[in-house]
Amino acid sequence: MECLNILQSLKEHDESILREAIFAAGEYKCKEAIPVLVDLLQSDNIGLQEAAEISLRKIDGPETVEALVPLLSHKDPSVRNIAIDILKDIGDQNLDSLIALLDSEDRDIRIFVADILGSIKSVIVVMPLCNLLLNDPDVNVRQQAAVSLGNIGHPEAIKCLKKALNDEEWVQFSVIEAFKKIKDPSSAKYLLDFLGKGSEMIDSMIIDTLGEIGTVKVVPVLFNKLKEYSSYFLRLKVVEAIVKILKEQIKFTFSEEEKKEFLNYLREALQDEDEEIQDIAIKGLGYLGLPEASKDIFQKLLEVDESADPERYDMIKDSLLRLGFNEYLKEEALNEDEEIALKAIDILSEFKDPDVKEFLKSIFWKKGRDVQRKISNYVFLVGDERDKEFFVDVLKKHMDGTVIKNGLAFMGKIKAVDCDELVASFLEHPFPDVREKALEICVILKTNKIVDRLIKLTQQQDLTKKITGIVGLGKLGDIEYEKYISLGLKDKAPKVRKVAVEAISNLYKDDFLTLLSKITPYLKDESKDVRLKTLEILYKLSNSNKDKILSFVEEALDDEDKWIRIKALEILGDIKEGINVDKVISLLRDKDKLVQIKAIETLGKIGGHKSVQALLNFIKDIKDFELIDIAEKVLEKM
Repeated sequence: MECLNILQSLKEHDESILREAIFAAGEYKCKEAIPVLVDLLQSDNIGLQEAAEISLRKIDGPETVEALVPLLSHKDPSVRNIAIDILKDIGDQNLDSLIALLDSEDRDIRIFVADILGSIKSVIVVMPLCNLLLNDPDVNVRQQAAVSLGNIGHPEAIKCLKKALNDEEWVQFSVIEAFKKIKDPSSAKYLLDFLGKGSEMIDSMIIDTLGEIGTVKVVPVLFNKLKEYSSYFLRLKVVEAIVKILKEQIKFTFSEEEKKEFLNYLREALQDEDEEIQDIAIKGLGYLGLPEASKDIFQKLLEVDESADPERYDMIKDSLLRLGFNEYLKEEALNEDEEIALKAIDILSEFKDPDVKEFLKSIFWKKGRDVQRKISNYVFLVGDERDKEFFVDVLKKHMDGTVIKNGLAFMGKIKAVDCDELVASFLEHPFPDVREKALEICVILKTNKIVDRLIKLTQQQDLTKKITGIVGLGKLGDIEYEKYISLGLKDKAPKVRKVAVEAISNLYKDDFLTLLSKITPYLKDESKDVRLKTLEILYKLSNSNKDKILSFVEEALDDEDKWIRIKALEILGDIKEGINVDKVISLLRDKDKLVQIKAIETLGKIGGHKSVQALLNFIKDIKDFELIDIAEKVLEKM
């Protein structure tokens, strides 16, 4: 009944009603509407045409296919193309009707149908298309048949494609392309047999296809072709195919003599202007495994900007690594040009070979600063106890901060307690980052000599030395050093008191109540930096004891320094519970605008009726539009 109503609506002239009826025909799969929809497919009205196409696809079925077939002869190319597109999707519903058209006297119909069948990709259509490929009198039809067989991709087409290799060149191109798409190893024999029987372009396509198929058995034949071909273009194609087929297996497949011969062909390809060909050659040189190829690859590496083309750079680098540690890389690492030497050492640094490490150590003192940095970092990363002497020498002689830090890090890595005095000597180095690294390693080694050195530093007049000593004893975390750290708490220099507070906190980080008694007096320190650091430490270490710091944090709201008031507000916003909200509300009237903003945000985090009311009253009373906007946004989230 529904379809009858739809058919009635399809007779309407009102476009909106007609479009609705067209779509309904598709939704209800009204087969009775197929003839009307096919007629509408030929309409000049694109909207109706598109609607009819959508519905015909939905209705589907053999009746739709049969109704669309006549449109393949339509004089309007756009109508023909729509019909072809639909049939490519639903043609499998009525293959018999389509296959029958392969006998049409109209060449174009045969081409259209061959194209459609290729999209359907059913094995049923392979034999009809093979028959078309081998027997149709028109070269364009045969060419389309070959294309369609390739699109279908069934190996059953191999035999007829093989026979079609003797067709005209136009068809040969499509036949070879079909072999490439099917990728059946059995086709390799036919393609090899046909090499040399067609044009150079045909040979090129065959070689390319053999490379894609990837059958190892073809390699000996292709290798021999390298000697036969006078064409540079064909030699490149053969080289590319062999590299694609064998990859890492090249060095196991070729004899030593063949490897050296293939090396020359790869070098020839490396000189080509085309980067893709160069890259094939570079990969092949890496796979080949001959150390002498390092020179060719390394020279290409120098031409590539790593930052501009990192992927290509890494590919070339990977090929070099395949060739292992060799004399050529040694030679380049010794190059007087530091930039070239750095590139070589960049490659060598990828090896975990003890011989590489020993070589780099042996050239260390002959190279410039940047290379020495690279070498010292490498030896630190891969080194062991046997490299201690090298780094002792470095620490005694070198002046560069980065190199020294690598040496210090190494001593920490192997826990070289017998080098404690040497490491501790860098606690007084002029470079802050070196002092910091030395202190880090001293904490790891923690010998009596190191402790004595740190204690002596706490008693120095020089602020930097005193601070280093206090920080170091704090990091050691032993309460027995408290008496030396405590001297720093009374120091007249705020910087010293600041680090002393933190050092004490390290000693008592697991005893919060004792920590409170030790450092809360410094919330009243005359230095705002000391007060701020103390407040930060209390909150950081409070964990489950946040209720015990509330009174101290609330008291900090009255601090004369705005940053301490802001930090106190941040902490209260995180704690949220048990807070004296009135104290926070009072800061809405703070003289500093940043404090006001933080007070607004904190009330938003605390929440509750009192916070909401305070913010509403604040908005009413002030005239600063920025503060009003911030408060309103906070209220929206509450």
